[in-house]
Amino acid sequence: VINGLSSCARNVLRMGLKVKAKQLKCSVCNAFVKLNWDNVRSNMPGVTTVNYPELILAVGSVPNVRFSSPQFDEPLTVQVTFTGNVDQINADATDKVYMYAYCPDTGEGLLSQEVSRSASTITITVPTNWNGMKVHVWGFVIGGENGLTGEPSDSVYIGTGNIG
Repeated sequence: VINGLSSCARNVLRMGLKVKAKQLKCSVCNAFVKLNWDNVRSNMPGVTTVNYPELILAVGSVPNVRFSSPQFDEPLTVQVTFTGNVDQINADATDKVYMYAYCPDTGEGLLSQEVSRSASTITITVPTNWNGMKVHVWGFVIGGENGLTGEPSDSVYIGTGNIG
C-alpha cells in the first residue's frame, strides 16, 4: 500500500521530499516510505490501515500557510481557503501553495495548480469517477518565485470529505 501511495504521489514527492531525500541519500519515493513506515499497518492479510492525517508528503523549513478545512460544496471540486502569513520570517508573497487530493478507493491522487501565498483560496477539480468517494487533502508551500526549485514547507493534513 505504501509503495502504491508513493507511486501516485510521485509529482508531489519530487517537490516536497527532494531535500529530505538528499539528506537520506535515497530517492523521494524511498524517503516517503522511510518517513511514513509507521503510518501504514497490515494487521491481517489483505487488511491495511493508513493513518492519513500523519502521512508526510513534504518536509522543509519554509513557513506554511494556515489552511482552513476543505470544502466540498461544488460538484467534483475541493476548495480550501488559507491565510498566507506573508509577515512571517522567510515567507514571501511569491511562494507557491499547493494542495494534494488522494482518493483511496481509486488509488489516484491529484496535485493542484500552484497559487501564490498572497492568494486566499486554492481549488482542485477531481475526476468524475471520484463522485461520492472519500478524499484526503494535504497542503504545502514551495518557497521562491520558481516554486519547483525552492525549499518546501512541511506538509499539512487539511482534512477529508466526500466528493459530491
